[in-house]
Amino acid sequence: MAEKENICIIGAGPAGLATIKSCLEYGLTPVCYEKASDIGGLWNTVERKRTGFIPQIYESLVANVSKEGSCFSDFPVPKEWPPYLRQKQTLEYLRMYAEHFNLLEHVIYNTEVTSVRESATHDETGSWIVYIKTGKEEIEKEFRAVIVATGQLNEQIRPDIPGLSDKFKGEIISSGVFEANESFRDKSVVIIGCGHSGCDIAVECAELTQKIYISARHGAWLLPRMSLSKGLPVDLAGINRFKASLVKLAPTWMVQSILRSLFESRFDHTASGLTSQYPIGSLRGTVAMNDQIQIKIYSGQVKVKPGIKCFDEHSVTFEDGSKEHVDIVVVSTGYTSKFPFLPKHVIPANASDRKLHWWIFPIEAKHSDTLTFVGLIPIGNGPVNSTAELQSRYVAQVLSGERSLPSKIEMKKLWKQQRESIIRRAEGEYVYRVTILEYREELAKYMKLLPSFSWLLFTDPKLAFNVYFGPPLPYHFRLSGPHKWEKAREHSLQAIENEMAGMRSSSEDA
Repeated sequence: MAEKENICIIGAGPAGLATIKSCLEYGLTPVCYEKASDIGGLWNTVERKRTGFIPQIYESLVANVSKEGSCFSDFPVPKEWPPYLRQKQTLEYLRMYAEHFNLLEHVIYNTEVTSVRESATHDETGSWIVYIKTGKEEIEKEFRAVIVATGQLNEQIRPDIPGLSDKFKGEIISSGVFEANESFRDKSVVIIGCGHSGCDIAVECAELTQKIYISARHGAWLLPRMSLSKGLPVDLAGINRFKASLVKLAPTWMVQSILRSLFESRFDHTASGLTSQYPIGSLRGTVAMNDQIQIKIYSGQVKVKPGIKCFDEHSVTFEDGSKEHVDIVVVSTGYTSKFPFLPKHVIPANASDRKLHWWIFPIEAKHSDTLTFVGLIPIGNGPVNSTAELQSRYVAQVLSGERSLPSKIEMKKLWKQQRESIIRRAEGEYVYRVTILEYREELAKYMKLLPSFSWLLFTDPKLAFNVYFGPPLPYHFRLSGPHKWEKAREHSLQAIENEMAGMRSSSEDA
């Protein structure tokens, strides 16, 4: 007989920690099962190396979103830390967050969820039986709801290139386990994929390798982390809610033309061979954020190549007919999400077949509110952690009875509208992808977490200007509504100053 408990959360990475906190805020009783022996998910590279879990985030990784733009809505990153966090700092921030809100006591480590199945009373109650394994012991427990917080990136996409798996005799490395070490010294390296990781790895290897090629099958748009506005992080300088409203009114061709001019003003994509086959702003295109890849390409240390035709024992042939000797292949083609412990009728294996209300609640499920997903955000550029936090608040509101889900008809209607919007922005094809910043804004509006501009203008003009003409910050979602934060206004107004303060700090923590 299964024990009956309240809320089961699977995974203690950023999404899982945010979900624990949201559940506690709404009076729920969460139990979080973590397969590893520590928190952090992908960010805990030491733990993932110990256990052999893949994917891993390489230790030299630098975040693509600024600290003020990506932090949790009521827990700022320390002021003395630098604008962009490294892997170790991000993990330390997650640990500080968990300790500050007493989340760790709700995490059970070294425990794997092997299966989730409907209970005998599922049709009436919506409850689930969760099978968990600790060491050799396997038990089952019944929960009124299950929240899957294992994220979007848990299985690598392996390219199907002739000869790669059956002919090539060199070394094949996943970007998730990459380390720039002496094994790359004087070797010829091919990196498959020119997204964030591919460009980062190319930069790190450039000083070690004899030759390094980056295969850009569809091209990419390069975006520096630093803007032209006094070096302010690009996510804080490049967009605000007022600009976003203008973009929605402007014709697509005009927006794409302006954006292309901005991108090309910093780097000649055509001359380098990186020109994307998709227009800037397309959901099918790739934007790679990197501040050093340009000079590596211009200096000849990194050679840009088109897609790969095939591999032989010690060589690679590209689609333009050129052939190069290669010792090491680094696969940097991204990750997808798989949930082998869930029933297939709840979450299809093919991401494009998933019908989720706000990418959280399975629309087709009999009980859409009792098995949900937090952090399952279609890949894009933007603040994943604070977006997952917003999702967790929605889930907790529903499970606590503070908010009801729309009817099945209404959820399907909204999903259809969102799908059609994606198709328009992906050259007529549906892709499982959104622009995370835009998604976060729309979800916040849907949840009524943003104060109205007219109300703010009348009551607090300075804050109104910050919210609608400054960068969209996570703190803005705590200015009003349930569980607002008394320091949200202060940190909203000081965000730019705090963002850059870390560059003047000599703190060892930074």
